[in-house]
Amino acid sequence: LEEFLNQSSPFYFWMNGDRIDSLLENDRQQTHMLDVMQDHFSRASSIIDELFQDRFFTREPQDTYHYLPFSLPHRRPHFFFPKSRIVRSLMPFSPYEPLNFHAMFQPFLEMIHEAQQAMDIHFHSPAFQHPPTE
Repeated sequence: LEEFLNQSSPFYFWMNGDRIDSLLENDRQQTHMLDVMQDHFSRASSIIDELFQDRFFTREPQDTYHYLPFSLPHRRPHFFFPKSRIVRSLMPFSPYEPLNFHAMFQPFLEMIHEAQQAMDIHFHSPAFQHPPTE
């Protein structure tokens, strides 16, 4: 007992049942773990951003023809577009503006809104009214 008392400090500060030095050590460990987690998150988010940029915003225009190695040579073109191809730009945004995730889907949301309005007009027309029940 005497050896233990000689090696330990006579003054301990206690807070809510824990020694201050153990609380400081726990704080240091938690700060270190938080730093490690933030580092991993920043690395993962930068990788995801790169993949997103490379996949959807390429700097070169891509060819819209698809090579089908197993298709038959005498196969007729699609019925609705017999002698034309559909071309869609993969870069609808200016390369000089910063990318905005919500702005990318704004045309899609507007299209859905217009479709809902068109359906509402037809839904409330007399052709869709239920016959009166007797």
